[in-house]
Amino acid sequence: DLLADRTLTRLVVWSFLTGRDSAVIRKDAQLGRLVELMQARLAAIGVTISRAHLELSILISITSVIGWSIAGPALERAMGHAEGRSAGELRDGLQQMLRAYLAI
Repeated sequence: DLLADRTLTRLVVWSFLTGRDSAVIRKDAQLGRLVELMQARLAAIGVTISRAHLELSILISITSVIGWSIAGPALERAMGHAEGRSAGELRDGLQQMLRAYLAI
């Protein structure tokens, strides 16, 4: 939902393109903590998953959302859809795909 904000999206992309993202995405920074917390939460509900598998699913999620926020509306128009899909539809579809991938 946050990436529906075009200004925020531009700032996120700018941080990746300029290398200013390292404080956030390093393994020992916020992204690393996110992976650890998710792995612990999944373990608490009885789902054991490797860190590498979870990291890949997070990578897929983040790049999908950023890609959708940048190119989604144009791609929707190119496919002949005047009204683009909502952020909720993207979130629901992505959740279904990731749950299947993670076998949860």
